[in-house]
Order: sequence, then structure tokens, then C-alpha cells
Amino acid sequence: MTPVQPRTRLLFPLRRRATALAAVLLTACGDSSTGTGQPKSTLDQAVQAMGGAEALQAVTNEVVEASGSRQSPEQGSSISTPRHLSNFRYIRTDELDGDKLHIEHDHVTTYLSPERYQFTEVVNGASGFVDGKDTVFTPAQTSGMFTSRATAELGHTRLTSPLRVLRKALANPAIVQEEQDLEVDQHRFKVLVFREEGEPELRLLIDPETFLPAAARVLEDQPPLGDTVVEAWFSDYRDVSGVKYPYHLRITLDGVEAHAEDRERIMVNVSVPAQSYEVPASFQPPAQPVVPALADFGKRSTQLLQGLKYLTQTFFYFDQSGLPITLNELAPGVVHVVGPSHHSLLVEMKDYLVLVDTPLFYPERSEATLAAIKAKYPGKPIRYVIASHFHSDHIGGIRHFVADGGVTVLAGEPSVPFYQRAFSNPHTLVPDRLARNPVPVTVEGVKTLKVLDDGVHSVEAHRIQSIHSNDMVIVYLPKEKVLFVADLFNPNLFPSNQPAPYVWGVASGGLYDEIQRLGLDVERIAGGHGSGTGTMEVLRITGAR
Repeated sequence: MTPVQPRTRLLFPLRRRATALAAVLLTACGDSSTGTGQPKSTLDQAVQAMGGAEALQAVTNEVVEASGSRQSPEQGSSISTPRHLSNFRYIRTDELDGDKLHIEHDHVTTYLSPERYQFTEVVNGASGFVDGKDTVFTPAQTSGMFTSRATAELGHTRLTSPLRVLRKALANPAIVQEEQDLEVDQHRFKVLVFREEGEPELRLLIDPETFLPAAARVLEDQPPLGDTVVEAWFSDYRDVSGVKYPYHLRITLDGVEAHAEDRERIMVNVSVPAQSYEVPASFQPPAQPVVPALADFGKRSTQLLQGLKYLTQTFFYFDQSGLPITLNELAPGVVHVVGPSHHSLLVEMKDYLVLVDTPLFYPERSEATLAAIKAKYPGKPIRYVIASHFHSDHIGGIRHFVADGGVTVLAGEPSVPFYQRAFSNPHTLVPDRLARNPVPVTVEGVKTLKVLDDGVHSVEAHRIQSIHSNDMVIVYLPKEKVLFVADLFNPNLFPSNQPAPYVWGVASGGLYDEIQRLGLDVERIAGGHGSGTGTMEVLRITGAR
């Protein structure tokens, strides 16, 4: 149980190291110099390879039809096994001289439920709306976008369109600089860095042989891991009206693939009716204000929010910081910490507190939860944080709760390396409490059972088998006969007199079997989702046992 020390991390992950060149390498191609005999810049050669400045500037809009698949590393069945979320098709129309998008989606999800989702997104600046069914718990409808969703869609489009980035450089060369060459997986690339006001810093990795963009790279915040290198890799370039377009795209998060798509058709300079980008007045300011904090959230965590879209959980695009945290006492010294969508369990021991789960991705939510806990138990420190599993919606705020020092994190043994990364990785984009006050954090893996007992309360952390994740931990209080569980059973979320649908029913059935195997005498079940508490009988029914 060696304490994890915060460390400084390079901008790029291991396996991806920058190589400084002693001299600029010049190609022997006839167009590698200007008419004055001076070598062309990498930017000039990239523009030329893409079709030339005149051709690039002549493109005003584009229509991209694509199909592909999305998977989620942060919702995986293990920390090394991303979970497949969806197979998708889309048609995206966007204006290159303005922040205007019209995207028609057709998704077939494999998780959480095998359903088809068809919806249209329209973005105009930092406002937008959605028409259709894009989330698992609501019917098809027309609704305004959270500001974070609009800026995330624009950020995703910027990342995946080298043409859009190069056109910005042609309009304002001052935003681009050439950096040292970079070696990635034994391939050397030239590097152009783009610094636009109000946008995340973006790097284009340029193939030194073709001078076509091989990848676009940005740094994003992925709680609780913090600074994460996001790369869009381009290949299969083809000519479209004199401009080179990549027909294959891969997106990786710290080297792990999250998105892959093939462009089936690309058209440019298409006649688009003005109403295609119109956002109803009810979804624009002042009726629906642009929220600057959410605009920043969408820009700094674009791929986190894109993943939520393909997970059909788009209601998490908003910041829950202004919504109440309720402390519901289940028994003396046992509190269900209830938020709008995600919950925790708090146990008051004789000299310290034990906290189970630390949702969500928003620092403000963690601040509000910690403030409520300190107000109820002044002077009593949190000494243990138990993580039910590594999915970020349940433990995204964990760094906030360990920053006072002296905290041991108990987690399912397979995920110990994940938490060690979370506590040591830099968090420069969103400097949280631990970044501002670095302290060592001890991470202890739960192989089967860990018991905390001070004579007042006994807290049992049981690692169980679950299809949801291989590090799943449930927390049982034998004196109170209370069980806390995240995701596997959500009290009162579904009807209590019939099996829960899809993965929820399977997960509930597996939980019921594990409780029986362990011989736990459970009277009440508090969930990481849902409302109130449930019983073993309801769990048996919803789990089809």
C-alpha cells in the first residue's frame, strides 16, 4: 500500500516522445522551396498537399456522410477493456466560415440497451437544439441544447477536420507556429501548433513524405484522470473538388481507441437552405442563456461529452453544481448522500468518516458534497473512500475528497493502477483541490473482502463478480443490515413488480446471486442511482430470480 505521489507528466503519454532535430530536414521535391530559393514552411507544404490555398479557401461548406462505431474506455468492463457503445451513421453539414452545424444521426446502441436512436442536432454558435430521441429515458422530442453540448459538437468538428484548421491559418497566419518534430510509435512527424483565441490549443502532425495531416492532437480533461491526450488520426485521403479529404478517421484517448468511422461520401459547396441552421428563439438567449462555465466544459472535455451522447446519457451535459445535495439518514451515523442523479453513502465512525463513491465529473458538485459533509460532521475527517467501480460518473470527483490528506482509497484490486494514475497524473486544465494541494494518497486493492470496524460501526467492502465491471465492490453494514451498490440495482427507477429491462435486469440478477453466495442479511439497499431504498424481494423480482 505505497502512497501515490503526484507527478509532473509530459504533454504526451508514454510511448509518444518528442524528438528535437538538430537541423530542419528538407525534401528534394521540386516544390519544397519558394521562387526566391527559400524553403517552404511546413504550413505552406501542408496547404499545397491538401490542394493549395486557392482550393482550400474556395470551400465554404461541406457535407460528410459517415458510418462507424463508438466505444468508451471510461465505461469499460475493465480498465483495459473499453465497452462498445454504438454503431452509428450520420450526415453532417457545416459552414467553414462560421460555427454552424446540422447533423442527422442514426445510432444503434449495444449498451445500455439495444435500441435505435434517430435525432438531429443543430448548432449555431453556442446555442442549439435537438430534435428526436437521443436519450434512453425520454421519448422523442425537440429540446434546447446545453451550452456544453453545442461547444463540444463544435470542438469535435474542429478536431476531425484538417481543412477547417488549415483555412483558419490561411486567414490568420499568426495563429500557427511550427514546433520540433515529434516521434509517435516510431514514426516522425512535423508539427504545426494552432493557437486560436477561445479555442483549445491544437497540433497537426504532418506526414513528412506527403505533407498531408496525419493527426490532430488536443489536450482534454477526463475526470478523474485529468490531462488526456486526444488524437484524431486521418487516412485514406481522396480528392473532392480539388481538395484532399481523409475518408477514414480514428480517435484515441491516451492511445486507446474510442471512435472509428469511414466517410462514405463528401460534398463541398452545397446549396444549404438558411433554415437548416436556424435555432428556435425559445432555445436562444435570452430565453435559454449561453452559460460560460458550460461553454468551457464542452471545450475542455469534448470527447467525454461525445461519449455520453453515444451512451444515450446526454442529460449529463449540464453542470449539477446548483442543484441540492440531500443527506438522508438511513440509521444513526449512516447517511445516503443524494444528488439529482448520482448518490453516495457516508458512515460516521468513532473518529473518522467513510465515504462510498464520489460522483460526478463536475468540480462544483464535489465541492457542494464536501461542504455538506463538513457542515454535518465538523472536524471529523474522511479517512477512507471506497470506490464501487472505476466508471467516471461514480468516482469522477474522487481527487476532491482525498486532498485533505491521510486518506486511503479502497478499490477493487484490478483497478488499483487506474487510481494510481488518477492521483499522479497532472491536472493542468482543471486544477482541482489535489492539484492545488498535492498530498500522497494510499490505494489499497480489495481482493475479496476488506472490513473497517471501530466498535461503533462495521463496514464491509465486498468485491463481487459482475458483468458491469470486474472491479465491482458493494458495501454492507451488518449491524444496520444496509447494502450500498452502484448501477447493479437502482431502487424505484423501474417498476418493482417485473424484471428490469435489458442490462439492468441482468445486472440485478447477478447482484442477487452474489448476495446469496456471500450470505449477507440485507434489509435495505441504497443505490448509486434511483430514489429511496429497495428490498431483497424487489431485487429478486427485477433481477428475474
